[in-house]
Amino acid sequence: MAGRPHREISRFVADLLGVGPLVWAAQAVTTSYERARGGKAVGQKDDGFTVTASRTIDADPEAVFDAVVAEERRRTWLGAELRERTATRPRRARFDHVDEPGGRVAITIDAKEPGRCVVAVEHSRLPGAAAAEKVKAWWRDRLAALKADLERQRG
Repeated sequence: MAGRPHREISRFVADLLGVGPLVWAAQAVTTSYERARGGKAVGQKDDGFTVTASRTIDADPEAVFDAVVAEERRRTWLGAELRERTATRPRRARFDHVDEPGGRVAITIDAKEPGRCVVAVEHSRLPGAAAAEKVKAWWRDRLAALKADLERQRG
């Protein structure tokens, strides 16, 4: 199996387990196998590296969504250019990262209780582990800036 593509290994594992290839168990075993064999690092996918970051914010999901999707508002806390691909109010928005050709960003907003939500970012198609580590720290900082901006406005 060493050296085979993820999809092929996953199908093999799924057949052994008697489950579909997209079932969590098959994917988990496949990913663990690839990491153990040195085939993939943490966060590495077929199209590059993916990182995630999240932050709980004392704000309504609608307010967070507006701060994420409205380009002018986004500039106040982000400091990078994103081009919107799709958006579903007030839950999710997907972007191309203009400053990083090929980079993709998905932002999800989950309401936790009235006036509070969790904002999660997934940034994919990063070129390597070092870039992924740097981008993860950058997103943590940017989400802290978003939190400060929204909570300051809320008063």
